[in-house]
Amino acid sequence: MNMAKYCKNEGFTLEEYETFRENIKASAKAILEVIKGLRKPNTGVYYPINEIFNSESDEVLKGFITIELKRLGVEFFDDNTLYRY
Repeated sequence: MNMAKYCKNEGFTLEEYETFRENIKASAKAILEVIKGLRKPNTGVYYPINEIFNSESDEVLKGFITIELKRLGVEFFDDNTLYRY
């Protein structure tokens, strides 16, 4: 599901949608900064995604953040269960 459709189904206003979108981008950037501190780039090693997300995280939000992380250069593998930067 794309973000606009999700927000429409949830009854968000345009302003709420824009805020939601910016929060997803900010979350992804914050996660990337943590990853940069933990991992050397371009090592070729994949790490478990549970280092980024806990199992209690909302699956829809994890999906949106994963898409944004991909845009920022994080690579995911094995049905998004492993990542590398």
